[in-house]
Amino acid sequence: FRVLAPGGRFGVSDMVRTRPLTAAEARDAELWAGCVAGALPAAEFAQLLTAAGFTDVSLDYEDNERGVASAYIAARRPA
Repeated sequence: FRVLAPGGRFGVSDMVRTRPLTAAEARDAELWAGCVAGALPAAEFAQLLTAAGFTDVSLDYEDNERGVASAYIAARRPA
């Protein structure tokens, strides 16, 4: 946030979770290596950006049965 000029835009592609993990999934090393177990829940990702001061926060992803999705996350630093 602090390195963006006022009005600057933030954009990143990252994995987001769309459902809670089971206890077994949270301990699975392969899921951690595959960026599944360590992915933030989509709503939490948005909340963290808002808490940092960003506005116009959006997450664009398609939900699926796996419970994890590739998302494009965008936000703006207020002018």
